[in-house]
Amino acid sequence: QAGLKDASQAVASAELELEARKDAQVQGDAESGPAREERELLDRTLETDMQFLKTEEGYDLEKAGEHMKTLAPVARRLLLDESLVVAIQPAAMRPPSERGTFDNTVLAEVEASVRKKLSDVEAQLE
Repeated sequence: QAGLKDASQAVASAELELEARKDAQVQGDAESGPAREERELLDRTLETDMQFLKTEEGYDLEKAGEHMKTLAPVARRLLLDESLVVAIQPAAMRPPSERGTFDNTVLAEVEASVRKKLSDVEAQLE
Protein backbone atom coordinates (compact mmCIF):
# COMPACT_ATOMS: atom_id res chain seq x y z
CA GLN A 1 0.00 0.00 0.00
CA ALA A 2 2.93 2.35 0.62
CA GLY A 3 4.12 1.77 -2.95
CA LEU A 4 0.69 2.76 -4.29
CA LYS A 5 0.72 5.93 -2.19
CA ASP A 6 4.22 6.84 -3.48
CA ALA A 7 3.14 6.18 -7.06
CA SER A 8 0.02 8.34 -6.62
CA GLN A 9 2.10 11.18 -5.23
CA ALA A 10 4.57 10.86 -8.12
CA VAL A 11 1.71 11.03 -10.65
CA ALA A 12 0.19 14.07 -8.92
CA SER A 13 3.57 15.77 -8.85
CA ALA A 14 4.16 14.99 -12.53
CA GLU A 15 0.72 16.36 -13.43
CA LEU A 16 1.48 19.62 -11.61
CA GLU A 17 4.84 19.88 -13.38
CA LEU A 18 3.15 19.24 -16.74
CA GLU A 19 0.58 21.98 -16.09
CA ALA A 20 3.32 24.43 -15.11
CA ARG A 21 5.24 23.65 -18.30
CA LYS A 22 2.11 24.00 -20.44
CA ASP A 23 1.45 27.41 -18.86
CA ALA A 24 5.05 28.45 -19.55
CA GLN A 25 4.70 27.31 -23.18
CA VAL A 26 1.49 29.30 -23.65
CA GLN A 27 3.15 32.36 -22.13
CA GLY A 28 6.22 31.94 -24.35
CA ASP A 29 4.08 31.52 -27.45
CA ALA A 30 2.10 34.66 -26.62
CA GLU A 31 5.28 36.68 -26.12
CA SER A 32 6.98 35.45 -29.29
CA GLY A 33 3.93 35.84 -31.56
CA PRO A 34 4.61 39.48 -32.49
CA ALA A 35 8.30 38.72 -33.00
CA ARG A 36 7.44 35.87 -35.36
CA GLU A 37 5.12 38.15 -37.32
CA GLU A 38 7.88 40.75 -37.51
CA ARG A 39 10.33 38.11 -38.76
CA GLU A 40 7.89 37.01 -41.47
CA LEU A 41 7.34 40.60 -42.59
CA LEU A 42 11.07 41.31 -42.74
CA ASP A 43 11.73 38.05 -44.59
CA ARG A 44 9.04 38.90 -47.15
CA THR A 45 10.43 42.42 -47.51
CA LEU A 46 13.89 41.09 -48.31
CA GLU A 47 12.89 38.12 -50.45
CA THR A 48 10.09 39.75 -52.37
CA ASP A 49 10.26 43.53 -52.34
CA MET A 50 14.01 44.19 -52.18
CA GLN A 51 14.75 41.32 -54.55
CA PHE A 52 12.30 42.68 -57.14
CA LEU A 53 13.70 46.19 -56.88
CA LYS A 54 17.27 44.95 -57.40
CA THR A 55 16.50 42.81 -60.46
CA GLU A 56 16.56 44.31 -63.94
CA GLU A 57 14.79 41.40 -65.60
CA GLY A 58 11.04 41.75 -65.28
CA TYR A 59 11.26 45.22 -63.72
CA ASP A 60 7.99 47.06 -64.16
CA LEU A 61 7.13 50.52 -62.83
CA GLU A 62 3.66 49.48 -61.70
CA LYS A 63 5.01 46.44 -59.86
CA ALA A 64 7.72 48.59 -58.31
CA GLY A 65 4.97 50.81 -56.90
CA GLU A 66 3.28 47.77 -55.37
CA HIS A 67 6.52 46.69 -53.72
CA MET A 68 6.99 50.21 -52.36
CA LYS A 69 3.64 49.92 -50.58
CA THR A 70 5.24 47.25 -48.40
CA LEU A 71 8.77 48.60 -48.24
CA ALA A 72 8.02 52.20 -47.24
CA PRO A 73 6.15 51.37 -44.00
CA VAL A 74 8.82 48.85 -43.03
CA ALA A 75 11.51 51.49 -43.55
CA ARG A 76 9.59 53.95 -41.39
CA ARG A 77 9.16 51.35 -38.63
CA LEU A 78 12.90 50.74 -38.65
CA LEU A 79 13.28 54.42 -37.68
CA LEU A 80 15.62 55.10 -40.57
CA ASP A 81 16.81 58.62 -41.12
CA GLU A 82 13.92 60.60 -42.66
CA SER A 83 16.05 61.67 -45.62
CA LEU A 84 16.70 58.01 -46.37
CA VAL A 85 13.01 57.15 -46.11
CA VAL A 86 12.17 60.00 -48.49
CA ALA A 87 14.86 58.87 -50.96
CA ILE A 88 13.63 55.27 -51.17
CA GLN A 89 10.72 55.86 -53.52
CA PRO A 90 12.56 57.81 -56.24
CA ALA A 91 15.41 55.28 -56.13
CA ALA A 92 13.10 52.28 -56.28
CA MET A 93 10.98 53.69 -59.07
CA ARG A 94 13.92 53.79 -61.47
CA PRO A 95 14.87 50.58 -63.27
CA PRO A 96 18.12 49.17 -61.85
CA SER A 97 20.05 50.01 -65.02
CA GLU A 98 19.05 53.69 -64.73
CA ARG A 99 19.96 54.16 -61.08
CA GLY A 100 22.89 56.26 -60.07
CA THR A 101 25.30 55.77 -57.20
CA PHE A 102 23.05 57.62 -54.77
CA ASP A 103 20.01 55.49 -55.66
CA ASN A 104 22.00 52.29 -55.25
CA THR A 105 23.39 53.50 -51.93
CA VAL A 106 19.90 54.32 -50.64
CA LEU A 107 18.56 50.87 -51.52
CA ALA A 108 21.66 49.15 -50.11
CA GLU A 109 21.25 51.03 -46.82
CA VAL A 110 17.59 50.10 -46.58
CA GLU A 111 18.38 46.46 -47.30
CA ALA A 112 21.18 46.44 -44.71
CA SER A 113 18.83 47.95 -42.12
CA VAL A 114 16.15 45.34 -42.81
CA ARG A 115 18.76 42.55 -42.55
CA LYS A 116 20.03 43.96 -39.24
CA LYS A 117 16.52 44.16 -37.80
CA LEU A 118 15.80 40.62 -39.01
CA SER A 119 18.95 39.40 -37.27
CA ASP A 120 17.88 41.13 -34.05
CA VAL A 121 14.39 39.60 -34.21
CA GLU A 122 15.78 36.12 -34.87
CA ALA A 123 18.10 36.48 -31.87
CA GLN A 124 15.11 37.46 -29.76
CA LEU A 125 13.25 34.31 -30.84
CA GLU A 126 16.09 31.96 -29.88
